[in-house]
Amino acid sequence: MQVEHPMSSEAFLDDVTSLSRVDWPDVWRGPPGPGPSEFDAWCSRYGWEPRTVERELTVTTGHGNRITLASNGHWSPVNAVRFDHAPAEVRTSEAHEKRAVVERGIAEWKRFGQLVSRVWGSPTWTGRAGDDAFPESPLDGPWRRPKSPSDNPFRVTFWSPPPGADGPVVLLTLGVPRFTWEADHRAAALLSLSFHPPAVGATHG
Repeated sequence: MQVEHPMSSEAFLDDVTSLSRVDWPDVWRGPPGPGPSEFDAWCSRYGWEPRTVERELTVTTGHGNRITLASNGHWSPVNAVRFDHAPAEVRTSEAHEKRAVVERGIAEWKRFGQLVSRVWGSPTWTGRAGDDAFPESPLDGPWRRPKSPSDNPFRVTFWSPPPGADGPVVLLTLGVPRFTWEADHRAAALLSLSFHPPAVGATHG
């Protein structure tokens, strides 16, 4: 079984903390067009170094992680801010390790959820696929309600801002590919962290 952490817990927590302090309405509006002055000043405001500037902006943060300001390829407005690399990824090519991969993925989801909660407070909801109380997505697109305990998102934690607040909906998910449950030697569990505008999600919880 392979467990990969592309970023340290410290760098992850530092970036989550930094993102709690950005001007989110400014981020949702999107960056200025690429150029030598206003664009560079906008990135510098948040300690970001631009990496790619075609269709969507990808930056390296001051803590060395890469995030993308997703905009459906239109540059602006921004509809999500996503870590490019999973905070944790667990894989195996051995059939007898399938259960261990899933269990380790759940443990990583819990651990990183605790780190996010140190910055964003208690989550609005946290739980597993198959829970009777599993909510519909508080935002358009991030997920559909799982149809079975092995469906995705396999685990979800999200934090919604108070009504009227400018902060994002913070979404931490654990996904388990379908081949993990099939007659296949492979298994995997993958964490994902993203930030979304609260226009829809702020009223759910």
